[in-house]
Amino acid sequence: MLHLLKCLHTNYVFFFQKPRFCFKTGETSAQRYCKLTLGRKWAAHRQNLWNEFYDPTKSKNEIISNVPNGIDRTQWAHFVTYRLKPETLVQVTLF
Repeated sequence: MLHLLKCLHTNYVFFFQKPRFCFKTGETSAQRYCKLTLGRKWAAHRQNLWNEFYDPTKSKNEIISNVPNGIDRTQWAHFVTYRLKPETLVQVTLF
């Protein structure tokens, strides 16, 4: 019975409580936020993949043969080739 009363009280409070904040966003700003968030998460994921599977003692072909689960072999090969380009290595060291 006590549990039922707690549930009823909680539902009553959430039902009749007025929101304190009202955020009004337009479609454009919501899309921008989603794209920026996805971009940051994707960049962090790529960096984590590289940190996890890159080993400076291994050759390029050995790194390519060590494909992570869920990633296509050709996409992984292109990613490793891109990350090992001299231009990309310069960009990474600048940041």
